Amino acid sequence: MERKAARAKLTIGLMAAAGLFFFQDVIFDVRQHLGGNVPYSTEELLHLLFEAFAVLVLVVSIKQMSEYTKHLQENSNGQQLSLYHLRQDFDDLVQNKFEHWQLTQAEADVALLVLRGLTTEQIAELRGVAKGTIKVQAHNAMQKAGVGSRVELMSIFLEEFMDVGLKKPTEATTEMQD
Repeated sequence: MERKAARAKLTIGLMAAAGLFFFQDVIFDVRQHLGGNVPYSTEELLHLLFEAFAVLVLVVSIKQMSEYTKHLQENSNGQQLSLYHLRQDFDDLVQNKFEHWQLTQAEADVALLVLRGLTTEQIAELRGVAKGTIKVQAHNAMQKAGVGSRVELMSIFLEEFMDVGLKKPTEATTEMQD
């Protein structure tokens, strides 16, 4: 995102430089003709009007692009903050559930790795224990949680953060329109 923001700033800078060039050229042309009391030919007048229009378009574009870039940055910051809070809330939820289920530290560690999607073999290798030990710890954690599979364990946590489909169609439509 930072590279895109840098490119947007560079683009705005280049547009500003082009606008400044055209603005300077318009001022120079007007001074030359008015100062020397020289009338414009049709082609010169069209050229001057085109350059003036280009300056106007560049100024409006720079303003709009700057506002849009600012909006995107604010939106990105808000999303990052929301993600931070969501992660924090998820961590709290996991810890609270593990405490409620009275998991041992080993069971909690294994359950967390299961939630992250690791296989029994990967967890055993990571923890430096036998596959059978991991199977027992995972089984105990799932039994204490009241579930029969890894998917059910994951769904306990996923359901806490998903309310999609639970709202009445009119509520969902209203939110989408906002």
